[in-house]
Amino acid sequence: MGSLREALEGTKLVDRQQAEEVLAKIIDWYNGQRLHRALGYLRPVDYYRGQPDELHEARRRKLAQARHRRRERNLTLKQPTLPLEDHHTSH
Repeated sequence: MGSLREALEGTKLVDRQQAEEVLAKIIDWYNGQRLHRALGYLRPVDYYRGQPDELHEARRRKLAQARHRRRERNLTLKQPTLPLEDHHTSH
């Protein structure tokens, strides 16, 4: 498991008790905080205990609202205009 290997990188485990504590923290993070692509960017705790369809719909609405706010903000920005130069005039 790549995630476990990455989470343990740089950690020196000295005894079984420390290893169990470190692994418990990693498992808690993996299941309770990390968004999983395979679960539609939900945390496993939410996916398996909740209503994933409702959570996906709520996420879809939040993303649509964020896109709308970003578009509205971009429309209010003043865009600089460059002067139009006529390159076809003869000197």
